[in-house]
Amino acid sequence: MSRARRSLNPITAQRIVRAVARRARTPTILARGGQTDADSAEIVRLRAQLADSEKAARAARVARRAAAAERNAAREEAAEWKRRLEKPSFLRHHHAWVELGKHYRQDPSPAKERIGELNRKLWVHAFATSHGVPVPRILGLAQRPEDIDLAALPTEFVVKTDGGASSRAVLPLRRVGEDQYLWIGHEPAMTLTTAQVIEHFQRVRALTQSYGPIFAEQMLESVTGSELPDDVKIYMAYGKVLHVLLRRPTMVNGKSTAVRRYISEAGRDLGQVVPEPDLDPTIPSPKTLPQMLEISRRISLALPMPLCRVDLYETQQGPVLGEITRTPGATHRYAPRHDDFLGREWMKAEARLFEDMHHGRSGRPTWGPHADLGMIDRLPAFPSGDGRSRQ
Repeated sequence: MSRARRSLNPITAQRIVRAVARRARTPTILARGGQTDADSAEIVRLRAQLADSEKAARAARVARRAAAAERNAAREEAAEWKRRLEKPSFLRHHHAWVELGKHYRQDPSPAKERIGELNRKLWVHAFATSHGVPVPRILGLAQRPEDIDLAALPTEFVVKTDGGASSRAVLPLRRVGEDQYLWIGHEPAMTLTTAQVIEHFQRVRALTQSYGPIFAEQMLESVTGSELPDDVKIYMAYGKVLHVLLRRPTMVNGKSTAVRRYISEAGRDLGQVVPEPDLDPTIPSPKTLPQMLEISRRISLALPMPLCRVDLYETQQGPVLGEITRTPGATHRYAPRHDDFLGREWMKAEARLFEDMHHGRSGRPTWGPHADLGMIDRLPAFPSGDGRSRQ
């Protein structure tokens, strides 16, 4: 047998360890009348092989434990998905609702009536205004990022694009010098020039994270003293409040992060209803929560859909609408009991909606008594029902 060192199979490592140990303890060398150089080299080789074998055995034990942990996690994941598929589940309904949204985006009906236009912030402004819901004041509107005049805006303002599912398409800014704008809420502190603001929106457009016209709206004043007001996201199931997500956002190196708290419509803390560790029970419930809930119910019942999320801000002037979301973006990995509750309420909402439609409810959004549909006609490049763009 060659004496060259070989890589051992970890499965047989322990056998080799025992065999080498026995051989190293055998006094055959002394019985031959002394230790030769060859004998010394053999002992060194055996000890090195013993050390390698023990290391391989330890690595094999670690690998077995890791494989067992991975196997158990996969079993738990499979069991969780089986439960969500067999029982009411918000996550299951949400997946189906997202797929339905793909159909709405292809809907050839007029833009003023399409449910899919909830993805457009300016459409939502017009729809909410028709129901008497306060919205931020529009300060400037342009077709392209390079066409908006930041110098003509007040000291503080928010720049957004009409469409987009990423918070990167929203820039809250404060003018701090000539052509210098502080990115409010960004950590670490960052200032941008007009050229950098334009480049920012061009980049998010290239990444398909935003689309449509770009506009500036008023900066809403927080009632808590923080630079930005907390998000109050109310999950509605066709007139019924599911829960309220309080979210305190921060931008860190250009990436959105936030701490959160979940409460009931009565303002009761719901505790750890999600597995994420970033829950903060100290975020205060809005003082205007009853008004926010009334607005959310009104909006929810005006939309022919079992679920929507109504995003509001608490300001010095009262609740102000942020947006209406048909398919809220999140992992939606709720604790089993809460997930089951949300799934059951979603099914009940579908039943109520179908019943109302049976009695004549329109399958299109119901505009309120204050509707000004001309708002939509005045929007640059707003898509018309035939697929062309209005100018």
